[in-house]
Amino acid sequence: AFRTATPFIDVPAGVLLNIGVAGGNSTSVNDTLKNFQVTLANGGSYIAVANGVLNPANFAVNPDGASTAFTLFLQDQMRETASVGTNVDFRVIHGASDAPTVDVIARNVATLVNDASYSNITPYLTVPANNYVLDVTPGNNNSVIVASFSAPLTGLAGQSAVVLASGFLTPSANQNGEAFGLLAVLVDGTAFMLSNVTSIAENPTPTSFTMFPNPASDILNINSISDVSNTTLEILNAVGQVVKTDRIIDSNLTVSLKDFSAGIYFVKLSNEKGQTVSKLIVE
Repeated sequence: AFRTATPFIDVPAGVLLNIGVAGGNSTSVNDTLKNFQVTLANGGSYIAVANGVLNPANFAVNPDGASTAFTLFLQDQMRETASVGTNVDFRVIHGASDAPTVDVIARNVATLVNDASYSNITPYLTVPANNYVLDVTPGNNNSVIVASFSAPLTGLAGQSAVVLASGFLTPSANQNGEAFGLLAVLVDGTAFMLSNVTSIAENPTPTSFTMFPNPASDILNINSISDVSNTTLEILNAVGQVVKTDRIIDSNLTVSLKDFSAGIYFVKLSNEKGQTVSKLIVE
């Protein structure tokens, strides 16, 4: 099923393999949807990630222009244990077809992934087996947090994993598919979603606000702005580009969205106290 995995399995090396992908109710090779021919090295260790969409014309295009057609992401030199017993080794795979190039930042620790575009697989990252908050941001704008996730790695010392960016940033533009999330997969096939951290304010006392409707189409109401002093409004698109900016002079305002294309945006209010960002979907 979607977002599940198998343990490592042994297959013949040095010969041409036909890897056929078929529906769960298939009865023979004739039900194969796609076939992939590969030859694997003797003694190697690989992962194969089934990713993408069967009919790209029915789904949102990738912001960077990458092909989103269904394929296998095949990666060699995989580890079945961590290189150091007290650490966790993991690779990150960008598998969210409508998401732009992203960074992944371990909050208050370090940037783990820099400028990963769709289908990219990072080298191994090695971190102490602690608990982390992972912030996903556009690759060119770390001030906008697309989503944040709790990564409880304390109990995984000595293990290796794969973290897959999965699902759609804008499900409504993608057949109402699963929403964007981070899927962690261990070597025994255990797969689990990292919990979403809903608060993304970057200051203990930033300017707060409410906005509605969301999703929106023609207008957006931004109300109850707690501090209008030297506060700036910015609306950014999914790749972190500023598409609208304004100075806040009142605690309530209405923003026209008539010139906005459908998609995901971020509403950011900022001043000297910090900044607060909320996700907006335009339909």
